[in-house]
Amino acid sequence: MLEGEADAAVLWDLRVHPDVRRSGVGTMLFSAVEDWARQRECRALRIETQSINVPACRFYARMGCSLGAVNQLAYSGLPDEVQLIWKKEL
Repeated sequence: MLEGEADAAVLWDLRVHPDVRRSGVGTMLFSAVEDWARQRECRALRIETQSINVPACRFYARMGCSLGAVNQLAYSGLPDEVQLIWKKEL
């Protein structure tokens, strides 16, 4: 996922309990990830999600991420799911 980028961090999974969604918790968590990565002198974040997770895709777009890669073969047992790799330069 890092494609040889020694100065990038990966966010593999960010989940917010349904009871507190739309309250800013996700934004705070994402900001904490950005801060963590910057403290470790990372220049970029890479985030994995699936094409069927539209709320996550919208969230990462709102956080300033852009779609960096599409992998249609990532989930061999799930032919209707496509792996999306989002990126954000720090």
